[in-house]
Amino acid sequence: MGTAQLFFIILSILVLIIIAWVFIRNPTIRKEIDSITGLGFGLILIGMFFNGDDRFIGYGLMTAGVIFLIVDAVLKFRRAGQS
Repeated sequence: MGTAQLFFIILSILVLIIIAWVFIRNPTIRKEIDSITGLGFGLILIGMFFNGDDRFIGYGLMTAGVIFLIVDAVLKFRRAGQS
């Protein structure tokens, strides 16, 4: 593993920690996180860890996570429009 890869891994972990910190500190955002959102973020994180061993599995898990997050955003947008 090169220094550039290590740098980007550390950078991505720091960004995820900052995002988690913002979610924890803001109670209105914390209420909006549901199981689909958690599953999406979890798949993205797992995909990041599996990316080095087998790229097909890593990118597949990240793609599935992004799809779950997009579906969740569309569902929330439609619910907000109906209210």
